[in-house]
Amino acid sequence: MAIQELNDSIRPLLKDLNERAFQKLPGTRYSQYLELDKPCLKELPASPYQFAHWKKATVGHNYHINIQGHYYSIQYQYIKKRVDVRLREKTIEFFYKGKLIASHLRSAQQGLYTTLDTHRPKAHSIYTKCTSENLLQEAGTIGEGALKWVEKVLADKNMHLSQKERVCSGVLRLSKTHTPERLEMALKRGLHFNLFKYKSIKSILKNNLDKQPLPEKIIPVSLPQQHENIRGADYYNNQKQGERQC
Repeated sequence: MAIQELNDSIRPLLKDLNERAFQKLPGTRYSQYLELDKPCLKELPASPYQFAHWKKATVGHNYHINIQGHYYSIQYQYIKKRVDVRLREKTIEFFYKGKLIASHLRSAQQGLYTTLDTHRPKAHSIYTKCTSENLLQEAGTIGEGALKWVEKVLADKNMHLSQKERVCSGVLRLSKTHTPERLEMALKRGLHFNLFKYKSIKSILKNNLDKQPLPEKIIPVSLPQQHENIRGADYYNNQKQGERQC
């Protein structure tokens, strides 16, 4: 018997039990509920209960906190402050002296950043804009490949701004030790294979892979619809009909 059928069978028996008069006391279970229990009941919460784990953390100098390998931003005013962290299944919330100051969706991506623009100081935003423009300008002097590579890194939303600037600056400095021409070819190779880390570009130069030609992209060849060697379904149907006639 299904659970729903059991509940349907029990419900009238439960109603009868609750409305049955007490033997030694006045009233019934239901009347006692209306008189004593119901007035004390409160409304159910708007959202279902979620288990949460609490911990304490200190806001870093870059206004981010490392939670299980991922970095979440908090308003820069709270740098070096000790905050309470509430970890839920899908969200992470930060409290300072009992007040909610920031919340983010949880991310399992290790070493990456989740940053809100409203958490950055204005001076940092202006500095970052100038730094990014300088990096793009410098990359443009090396070549088209370098410019596209730097644009890709700066557009990556999973990296913190300071981290992106550090990677681009380090890679562009490689032109001092390996010549701009070699760096241009290395970054073109990085674009081809989606390599956007400093170590990857440095490894290309160290192993002289920038001097090797890039593999050609494989273009899928579509088969012709009509050809003398392509018989199609009609051919085999005609063959079967001929066999049956014989």
